[in-house]
Amino acid sequence: MKYSKESLCEQMDMVRQALYEVSITLEDEERDKEKILNVSRKMDELILEYMKFGKED
Repeated sequence: MKYSKESLCEQMDMVRQALYEVSITLEDEERDKEKILNVSRKMDELILEYMKFGKED
């Protein structure tokens, strides 16, 4: 998947917000660990894409 720098920043903001929302949910035993992992993986993917922009510039 190819992102523009602007769309990548928007995606990172959305994922960061989702990660925050998941991280503050209820008690530890009620947290959706799979969702947290999925959101974390997505953030990692976006960070790697973002890092590519620095190498291309």
